[in-house]
Amino acid sequence: MAISRDLISRFDKAQEDRQLTPQESQLRKQIKVTYLGLASLDRTIARQRARIANLKDGDANTVLFHRQSTYRKQKNYIREIHKDGQILTKHDEMAQAAYEHYETLLGTATDRDHALELANLIEPAKLHDLELPFSAEENLERNQEIADLEST
Repeated sequence: MAISRDLISRFDKAQEDRQLTPQESQLRKQIKVTYLGLASLDRTIARQRARIANLKDGDANTVLFHRQSTYRKQKNYIREIHKDGQILTKHDEMAQAAYEHYETLLGTATDRDHALELANLIEPAKLHDLELPFSAEENLERNQEIADLEST
């Protein structure tokens, strides 16, 4: 990968002084595509190695495992809730405030600026026709549509 990076750098420096020939430009493009593919593969391998190491060490009561667990717990912990100018810090108070908040939201209609009238968008249809079996003509039409799509 270092050689690819060096070659791309040399082509970039040459391009600052002069215009690259079509062959040089094509070679630079190919090297860059290959380099990006190798870099992606390298990142994937590193990610898989880290995942394997995490699986191996994750349940081993290591310091890293406990630090990750502690961080996750601190990140997900709700320390306080602000309600009506008050700061609630006790678990029961926060639970009650959350319950009351969502209880007031439940079942209330919100005013909307725009509305869709489905009756204007959809023509009334006879829904009992949907239960009827397909006719031979409909089957032929559908098969022809599929054949046309496959041929394109």
